[in-house]
Amino acid sequence: MHIFQKFHILAHPDVKSTVKQIASRFIWNIWKNITQWAKSCIHCQKNKINRHTRAQIATYKEVDDRFSVIHIDIIGPFPTSEGKTYCLTCIDRFTCWIEVIPLENVTAETVAREFYDHWISRFGMPYRVITDQGSQFRSELFKNIGVICGFKICTTTAYHPQCNGKIERIHRTLKAAIRAHNSIKWTETLSTVLLGLRSALRGDTNYTIVQMVYGYQVTKRVF
Repeated sequence: MHIFQKFHILAHPDVKSTVKQIASRFIWNIWKNITQWAKSCIHCQKNKINRHTRAQIATYKEVDDRFSVIHIDIIGPFPTSEGKTYCLTCIDRFTCWIEVIPLENVTAETVAREFYDHWISRFGMPYRVITDQGSQFRSELFKNIGVICGFKICTTTAYHPQCNGKIERIHRTLKAAIRAHNSIKWTETLSTVLLGLRSALRGDTNYTIVQMVYGYQVTKRVF
């Protein structure tokens, strides 16, 4: 149980991801144990939605290069924490690397500045940016940044926002993880949540997001 808590506490991942992380470090028949422990995690039971049916999600053409296609969106409002009530989320389609930037407001100026300061300045100019129908992303300012930086803005249709499915799934996991920490000041736990999300083994690649970007896994002390 001690080992389970050390791996699970960061972002409260699902059973499959938790099993893979622990199995990479220890050897024992852990499926039964971890399933029971995960069900006993009160924070997970309160904050996660179990979906028994999955809607068909429109897909974009797959990419084979890091940081070439980016999904961005805005989530919130959250309870005010350190003056922040929203988050700008940015996800690389190839590696699923995620950045979450707390925002004081969601004006076009703020969103454009934070996207440039926290993503473009770190990872360079993407080829394509996929957004929803938010007014911030349809603003002339954001369009001009796209022209200056040389990326194409692709917008999901108004009646099918689930087309931006990759980031919507991350949103659900992110929100549940933030709530699971049960902290009023969610801005203080956000870094821990991101560490957990980035270091969790992904079912589709069997690698962590950190490994996809940097080629190695981050060290997490168990004892």
